[in-house]
Order: sequence, then C-alpha cells, then structure tokens
Amino acid sequence: MDNIVWTDVGQIVLIVLGIVACVYLIILINNLNKSIAKIKTILDENEVNINQALKDIPVVTKNLIEISETAKKEVKSVEYAISSVSETVSTTAAAAGAFKNNVLDKIKTVVRFIEIARFIIPKGKKKLKLK
Repeated sequence: MDNIVWTDVGQIVLIVLGIVACVYLIILINNLNKSIAKIKTILDENEVNINQALKDIPVVTKNLIEISETAKKEVKSVEYAISSVSETVSTTAAAAGAFKNNVLDKIKTVVRFIEIARFIIPKGKKKLKLK
C-alpha cells in the first residue's frame, strides 16, 4: 500500500463530497419542513379571518367603484362651481372697476366746481359799512 492510486483518492474525495451534500440536503429538508409547519399553523390560526377577507373582497371592490364614481361626479361639480365663481369674480371686478371710474369722474367734477367757485368768489371778506 505504498503506492497511492489517484483514482482511489478521487473516489474517496467524491464519496466525502457526496456525504457532505447529503447532510446539507437533510438539513435543508428539515428547515423547509419546519417552515412549512409554521406556515400551516399560521394559516390554521387565521383561517376564519382569511375566509372572511376573501368573502369581503367583492363588496370592498364594489364600494371602491361607487366611491370613485361619486368622487368623479363631485370633482366635476366642484370644477363647475369654481368656473362659476371665477366668472362671478371677473364680473364683479369689472363692475367694481367701472364703479370706481364713475365715482372718480364724479369726484373730479366736484373738485373742478370747487376750483371754479374759489376762483370766482374772492378770498377776502369785505365788510359792508352801514351808515
């Protein structure tokens, strides 16, 4: 046995690697089995809740559709109201501008009359002497 045959060494290495792979596979299967057992426990504990959630999905979907349709209608109503308010504000602003111009014209006219009156009426008062 002084001579080592390389084929024998190769076979021994392959056998060791095979044993390591088998041990790793056994550990992997064991961990997978534990994980599946935990998942089964969680599903069993929450079976009622899961079934109720699955039953409620169509109702929730219907409610979401109704809510989105109502929201769409309300948004259109709000857009119309904003448009109306915008038109009203524009009209009011135009009327206010016209009113301001009209009032300013009247005030200017009054100021002109006062200036004319000041020019016509003398500043100093003359006392009449009665005898």
